[in-house]
Amino acid sequence: MQNSESHNYKKHIKQLIRALSSGVWEKDQLLALGILCGISDSSLFLLGPPGTGKSLIARRLKEIFEDSTAFEYLMSRFSTPDEIFGPVSIRKLREEDCYERSTGGYLPSADVVFLDEIWKAGPAIQNALLTVLNEKIFQNGAVTMKLPLKVLIAASNELPREDEGLEALWDRFMVRCISDCIENENSFYKMLRQTKEETFSIEEPLKISSDLLDMWKREAADIVLPDPILRTITRIRSELKVLSKAENTDPLDYYISDRRWKKAAQILRTSALLNDRDSVDPTDLLLLRHMLWNKTECMKPDTEALIKSLFAEIQTRIDDLSKEIDKTVPENKGRTAANTGQTTFKVYNYFYAKLLPSTASAEKGDMYFVLNDYSQLSLSKPANGIRYRDEKLGGDIIRTLGATAPSGGRHFKTVTLRRGNDSVFINGEEFLLEKSGSGTGISINSIINRQSIPDISRLHLEEFAYGIRTDFDSLRDQLVDNNSNIFIFSSDLRPVKKYVQVLERTLNALEVKIKSMQPDGV
Repeated sequence: MQNSESHNYKKHIKQLIRALSSGVWEKDQLLALGILCGISDSSLFLLGPPGTGKSLIARRLKEIFEDSTAFEYLMSRFSTPDEIFGPVSIRKLREEDCYERSTGGYLPSADVVFLDEIWKAGPAIQNALLTVLNEKIFQNGAVTMKLPLKVLIAASNELPREDEGLEALWDRFMVRCISDCIENENSFYKMLRQTKEETFSIEEPLKISSDLLDMWKREAADIVLPDPILRTITRIRSELKVLSKAENTDPLDYYISDRRWKKAAQILRTSALLNDRDSVDPTDLLLLRHMLWNKTECMKPDTEALIKSLFAEIQTRIDDLSKEIDKTVPENKGRTAANTGQTTFKVYNYFYAKLLPSTASAEKGDMYFVLNDYSQLSLSKPANGIRYRDEKLGGDIIRTLGATAPSGGRHFKTVTLRRGNDSVFINGEEFLLEKSGSGTGISINSIINRQSIPDISRLHLEEFAYGIRTDFDSLRDQLVDNNSNIFIFSSDLRPVKKYVQVLERTLNALEVKIKSMQPDGV
């Protein structure tokens, strides 16, 4: 659903992404996600080898905020809190007997922070970063500082090692991305031919002011999380639980804390807002593939769980349709004379059986009885019915009076009807249901049980399949063919396309199977 006030935030963000990506190759998605993190009060972790533009991303993101400052630092095992949070103020200590840091020019005073080789930081730095990342506060001696921090970007060429107490810090990095070398050869050639460092700047009207940022945060809080989205999130959680219980799997590999889910919802709302919508939709959920994984080997299973959950309802309906088809085919076969030993009757135009006089009759012309009405007739008590001409069949239609009257201005007569032995009594005169010469028609027993016509089953299946196809095409169009979410890129769509292709082949096969269930009538 489009944002009712049409703020055109989407255009603003697209222009920012384009400006940030100028002269940088294959980093537009990382920059876009960095913008999203900056607006949603989230942190970004970049995993990748040296020389893949991780620090460049941080420096450029600084430029999107009006009057912003940045702080960056390369961590080592010997880094001290003084180097990150500022040195202890000697003056404060001497004159006021107060242990307090001089934070100007250090992390506590910065809007955008980049910490390279984050996992090499010592325990004192790590512990201080926990509240920086989560609450945006820093305990400076006895003073609790509210930080101006908009986004903290951390980078490393490795993930945190197990059993080193880094789980809490790792959990606070909401968006996790891979920063790789340039893959496309044409982009690589352009990079090689670039002989001058391209000057980079963002026009002032594009920069995000503090007032605009605060307004976006307020409006993001009002974005709706619809019930279908919440149900999909529930399915994702269920899929992750299944993965965590697999053999030789550490349950923590697929663990997502409530704090992360809460923060993820905030990011999804912000994505919807910046795409000019007033509610979260399935395209926003694709962003979860950058938030769910804890180890690189979990990225593929996490993504598969996400996509499977997005299409879970469609998949369930396809499975139900397949069961219905498997159930219908043997039922229809079971109705043949060869399998049941019952007399079967020829079906005309899907719904009718021809009536033949049992003895010499004054009736001229063909008559057809609506088979689905047969179960409504009594063997002893006559019922009211109607008779009218149908040019398409080339004869008269006989059916119960409770049915809808014929349309098109056709005239009809009222008659009395009673069920006989493989026959119908019309005004007291018996007419036999025409038997199927091939033994492949429909039995009276089936008609009475209101499972009357194989073609009715086929039409039901066609309607079932049509509903699935409509919803499948709509979701595929939204997620793949016409995905307009500014934070979703081709790398996000590739696994979705693969899943959709498999699902569509299954649906196509079922549709062909239904069409092959040809009627036995004329």
